[in-house]
Amino acid sequence: MMASAGGARSVSATTIAPRIRERAAVSARSLTTPISDYDRFAAYCAAEFSRHPKDAALRYFDNRFFNRRADNQTGHLRQAFYAASEFFKRHRTYRTITTKQVSDGRLRVNDWPALRAWRQFVSQYRNIALPDEASMATVHRILSKPLGGVVSGGGGASPSFKVVIPLVARYLLAGGTVRVPAQPLGADQWDDSTELEGSYSRRSRFETSRIIRDSRKSVALKELHEHRCQVCG
Repeated sequence: MMASAGGARSVSATTIAPRIRERAAVSARSLTTPISDYDRFAAYCAAEFSRHPKDAALRYFDNRFFNRRADNQTGHLRQAFYAASEFFKRHRTYRTITTKQVSDGRLRVNDWPALRAWRQFVSQYRNIALPDEASMATVHRILSKPLGGVVSGGGGASPSFKVVIPLVARYLLAGGTVRVPAQPLGADQWDDSTELEGSYSRRSRFETSRIIRDSRKSVALKELHEHRCQVCG
């Protein structure tokens, strides 16, 4: 809902309106964007986090997914999800990861029986294109050497991969299916109709409040819509 200008400085919308319409068109197109496997996985993690807020892996995913620490590493999660999904698709016997192989939400790679197979997978299939603009070439480039990549001295995307790999295993063992709203997930939108299938039926809701300031763009947007609510008129 758009707030009234409240006496703020009036600005002509003629120069800004085209940009607003363009952004509105992009938003409208996003409503028809197919839900990706990563969106479903993110919804699963969000629902699980609402049930288990002390889970270290889910807390890590939540921080990275919503970029709460402004470290801009959300892309590592997507790359890790698709790489892990592809790996488990090829190596179904490794889908079970025990609690002894995870510490503080992260995979203990030296205790993971699949480590050798994972490193071979990263090396052998690094020319494979993954869905949603992910790729094994990128995975190979951002992983540390212990996980089959080329980054020296640790670091890179390895911390995210150590968290996401066990989460993907959990997700697949839980059925790997989740119904989500017909819209890609965003940090400021969540729907209480999100529902996990099977034994997971708890609903989650995410809300956020924002102050609409009388910036030049917001004033122009108010003038464009004649200071009326765009939802209820």
